[in-house]
Amino acid sequence: CAHSSAGHRPSSARALPTSGYGSDTAPPANESSTSEIVAPRLPPRGSIRFRVDRGDSKFEIGAARQEWEFDAGRYRLRSVVETTGLAWLLRSVLIEMESIGRISETGLQPEAFGVLREGRRAREKALFDWEAMKLRVSDRPAQELDPGAQDLLSFNFQLGWLSNACRVSACAWL
Repeated sequence: CAHSSAGHRPSSARALPTSGYGSDTAPPANESSTSEIVAPRLPPRGSIRFRVDRGDSKFEIGAARQEWEFDAGRYRLRSVVETTGLAWLLRSVLIEMESIGRISETGLQPEAFGVLREGRRAREKALFDWEAMKLRVSDRPAQELDPGAQDLLSFNFQLGWLSNACRVSACAWL
């Protein structure tokens, strides 16, 4: 549900830290055939808005927006959560997340995930190297990457994709 108030900040179009650790270039895309990819059930581009309430009191404290784009075997997911109204006056919070990657025959395959808090890079970031099967989280050393791994933002979209894939192919590959 859309909501606006005098204390509501407009979201910016800043680039989120999904392009690597200090690099301005996006991770390389893995090329693959898209002939066997099951199309997502969502439209190619969209946005869903949520009202954020505190507990069961129906007291609005913020708003959340989920956005997605699917195009040419690639995806981009974005989430923005921020305080609004009276809650914004008491404590201003703005958290932005972004996941980018490709769509393969097994669903979403994240390449990069990043978070901004109050417009500044946060520690939460990840780079997925599917060729080497390595995952780099924040500034930690690379670790083994499990097949089918997802980031915080792509996880729910992947669940939706799996239910669609199962409907089409009877989940023979699960």
